[in-house]
Amino acid sequence: MNASTALKELLCEQWCAEAEVEADDEGLRVSLPLTESDGDATTVWLRKRVGGWHITDLGTTLMRLSYHTDVDLLSEGQRARAVERMLSEQGVTLDTGELHADATEEDLAPTLLRFGVAMSRVGDMKLWTRTRAMESRGLVVRVANGWGIA
Repeated sequence: MNASTALKELLCEQWCAEAEVEADDEGLRVSLPLTESDGDATTVWLRKRVGGWHITDLGTTLMRLSYHTDVDLLSEGQRARAVERMLSEQGVTLDTGELHADATEEDLAPTLLRFGVAMSRVGDMKLWTRTRAMESRGLVVRVANGWGIA
């Protein structure tokens, strides 16, 4: 067995060992081998559809984000455009507070990983505060002034 085949088998074994799948009232709950910032597993729900699967977060991404920021700020302006870009890059949509994506049988695993990335990126918007942006901008200006270029 060559090194790339051995690594692929190792990754598949370890990732599969981390993923948990359980049926609940909403469909199949899948805990991805990713973690949220609070240490909880990144969880999605799947429902079987003709030709594949529908994936949703059941609103957990925005719920977690609402603990740190006003999620209504994501509905317009720069933040709304940023969320739309983050989601569209991963093939995910936002509808009535829930993230959604569809996957064929063949693309389920990569779609789940992209969905997890989208959840993480949107969740990290809690770090986007006007204060932090101004502090960051101030640091850039101070550094630029120190270099004589501002």
